Amino acid sequence: MSDKPNSEPSKKQFITRIDISKLSRVRPTRIPSVVTVEETHKQRTSYRRLAIDAGILCLIVLAAYGVSILGDFAYNDRYILSFLVPKQTEESFWSNLVVKAISQPLSQPLITTSFAFDLQNFGYESSWYHVVNIVLHLLCCLYFYLLVYVLARYFWQDDGREQPVHELALCASALFACHPLGAESVAHICGRVASMTACNFFLTLNFFVWAFLTTKMKNVFRGYVLTFIFLLQAIFCGIQSLALPACMLLLAVLLKPQDLSFKQWFQEKWGELIVIVVLLLIMPLIALPGFTADYSNGYVLPLQSQQIYIASQFQSLIIYYLRCLFLPIGLSIFPPNTVANGLGDPLVIVGYLIMGAGAYLVCRLRNRPLIAFGIGLAILSYLTFVFFPQNEIAADWRFYIPLAGICLAFASLLKPWLFSWKSSLKVRAAIFAVIALLITGSIFRSLDFRSAIHLLKMAVRANEKDLWAKGTLGQILVLEHKAVKGLAIARQVVAVEKNCQPAHVAIGMALLPNKKDRPETIENYKAAKEELEKALDLAKSQHLGALAFFDTQRALAGVLVELGEYARAKEIAEQALLMNPNSNSLNIIMGRSLNGLGKYLAALPFLNKAFEHDQTNPDFIEPMAECALGISSPSLINVAYNVSRMGVKVSQTRNMELLMARAALATGHLSEAQQWIELTWRKSPADPKILYVKSFVLEAAGKHALAQIAMKGALAADPNIAKKVPMYFLKKDKSEVITFEELYPLAKKK
Repeated sequence: MSDKPNSEPSKKQFITRIDISKLSRVRPTRIPSVVTVEETHKQRTSYRRLAIDAGILCLIVLAAYGVSILGDFAYNDRYILSFLVPKQTEESFWSNLVVKAISQPLSQPLITTSFAFDLQNFGYESSWYHVVNIVLHLLCCLYFYLLVYVLARYFWQDDGREQPVHELALCASALFACHPLGAESVAHICGRVASMTACNFFLTLNFFVWAFLTTKMKNVFRGYVLTFIFLLQAIFCGIQSLALPACMLLLAVLLKPQDLSFKQWFQEKWGELIVIVVLLLIMPLIALPGFTADYSNGYVLPLQSQQIYIASQFQSLIIYYLRCLFLPIGLSIFPPNTVANGLGDPLVIVGYLIMGAGAYLVCRLRNRPLIAFGIGLAILSYLTFVFFPQNEIAADWRFYIPLAGICLAFASLLKPWLFSWKSSLKVRAAIFAVIALLITGSIFRSLDFRSAIHLLKMAVRANEKDLWAKGTLGQILVLEHKAVKGLAIARQVVAVEKNCQPAHVAIGMALLPNKKDRPETIENYKAAKEELEKALDLAKSQHLGALAFFDTQRALAGVLVELGEYARAKEIAEQALLMNPNSNSLNIIMGRSLNGLGKYLAALPFLNKAFEHDQTNPDFIEPMAECALGISSPSLINVAYNVSRMGVKVSQTRNMELLMARAALATGHLSEAQQWIELTWRKSPADPKILYVKSFVLEAAGKHALAQIAMKGALAADPNIAKKVPMYFLKKDKSEVITFEELYPLAKKK
């Protein structure tokens, strides 16, 4: 009791001995352990310190990943440009996305939504995509910081001294913020899958902890509603979200007060625990409609058997992830030596043992809950990939959330040194040195993603024996207009591994001639066709990703059109259009195929669609002119003439000059038709199409004998030439289609 005068209000007394069994059990997690006054120490909240720590994390993230803003779209970022750009223009894009999210929750609809918004706001400015990735990573670090801070405050609230709560949260978050293993999730645009999943993952756990610990029912309701909302958003981001109920159950067990038995705890928390268990059982059902891995790195890699895939996950853990965790060098989008031979491989068995040891530590370290939760978070979030076989075996972005768990466990082990953070210069210097080294590693890793070519070169450097990395490098070089280098690399790969699909694609695309009117053109197209047919067969047998199929089918369809195999080109183009119905190049190929088959009316919608999406594409001109000339319509024949005049200014190919001659003849411009048919005839005097059109030009000029010679030559070369080159003629007032003789009186009547 106080010895001051009675007039002064007495101070509140501490209750030090309580029989917990007689207290209300409304929300027992908030009942403090039975301790004495001297042992109880309330952990105070310093909002100023929270703001300072947030600023430090922001500086670390900017230092580590600010350089990534200079990067371009790299490697599978082309998926965004190839598929999302044309699809986004459809009126049904958003409704289709909602329907797919409902019917197939693991189709990553929220990731697609984020890229769609970026496309609307930033177009093809890759720097802004990188800015969004940096912001998402910073948010992940902040949400992770808050989770660690809240858990540390709760678990350390009964200790008799001030605990390094802020120091622990900052240390764990700083390690997570700048570790090079997380660089791919920030510097690679498609790595956003990891950061968006993690954002919702950590928010779900934050609100779960708040709801589980709070004493007010209104806050309990709010907390669990927000938990469910962010859980749903996490599901819409990626398959790692399926680990959330297991992580929530682990947290609930760790949050159990030490002085309560499991029976008492279950009696008080049975409702919440049952809901968590139900969610745990529901999660596998969410995966039944299937999942997509459209943004993964493995679209060019063969799909392994389920047994090999599962074994490879455990081998990757020991041979790549844990190695790079402590020695972050040799990072690659194609991690080396990760494919196992079977479930009994020695390294796979070591992976089993490490997982088992981790699970044992989670149970054994119940009295050190932060370490236990960190290890448990790493294990549970990593194991989700084991149950979803896909082309990609391992990737840095997969280890993004497990990395956070390991950083938490490691920082918790540093607690004795964190106590002396402020007073010990050696401790501060050691931590600063580690952070500086990690930031440096992340900067160099971020620079790998500045271009697709450099990224693949780094993958080859990490593993010189990886033929798929070399083959993909060859393909990327060809796509980037470095065909000579790409062709040389691809041929080296095929000489060793004949089943490397990207190498065959590289060879096929490199063989495509730059100019179509050269004598060797047909031979080049035939050689390209052979390689691309082989690549398509490999894509089917190896179950490659959508982007690999799309690239191969688009290139093959284009080659088949040039070779005049229109029916086969149409078939291949139709298959590719199912993946991307708004592809300009495919719509043009489809139009050209239908033109070649004489189905001009069917070709018109495809060509119009290509024109609507890209009115500056010169490849559209030639097939559109041919299509318009093949339809008996006054307006379209006029379009053909105007388009042809534009075409010969852009590209004077033999076929474009022939179309110009046809269009001029059809609209009554005889002298212009004579000029263009003579020009193209000199280049190819035996071409049946040219001879056929020339016969009409000569007939219109009254040169009947020469016209007959030209017609006989055309029919001799191709008896069906009249069906392949329909001739329509327009009245001079352009009001209706008339006969040839009506437009040109000098022509001999037949």
